[in-house]
Amino acid sequence: MIRTILFISIILFVSSGCDQQKKLADTTDYIKVGDSIAAKSFDHLRTALQASMSADGPAAAIAFCRLQAMPLTSKYNTDSITVMRVAEKFRNPSNALKNPDSTVWSQYKTAIANGDSIFSKTVVTDTAIHYYKPIILQPLCSTCHGVAGKGIPASLVTVIDSLYPGDRAKDFLVGELRGMWHIRFDK
Repeated sequence: MIRTILFISIILFVSSGCDQQKKLADTTDYIKVGDSIAAKSFDHLRTALQASMSADGPAAAIAFCRLQAMPLTSKYNTDSITVMRVAEKFRNPSNALKNPDSTVWSQYKTAIANGDSIFSKTVVTDTAIHYYKPIILQPLCSTCHGVAGKGIPASLVTVIDSLYPGDRAKDFLVGELRGMWHIRFDK
């Protein structure tokens, strides 16, 4: 009897270790795929915004962004994959933090406050695997998301405020956490 219980315990322990290794491999796979989708999405969005800024200037690029940022971000969506950008200080209310975004946002902010690096991560729920990647403000982005009156000229602040009443996505410094890529992989 004791041998049987010991044998069953060993089998359960070993099999749970296999499940843990499989979960880790799956998480690693989702991070790799998420990193790839986030990079492609960012390149697609950045290229379109740079073209608009070069052709028509920052004010027109803000109007372009208002109409095209969401469709450009969702270019790589499928029936089971949804690509989003989310932030605590958002310009478009559709980009507000939801569940489990707020938890990951808090984890990133705590890590930064402690001087730790932040990386892509996943959160597994009953219905999906949620991939997150921090969005760090880049110099080009400070044209529209930098400090009002310094990085963003007053005339551009007026345009932003007219197109985005209640805008919260200004006053960032280059290198700060601006938002997160959130890619949901439905189960």
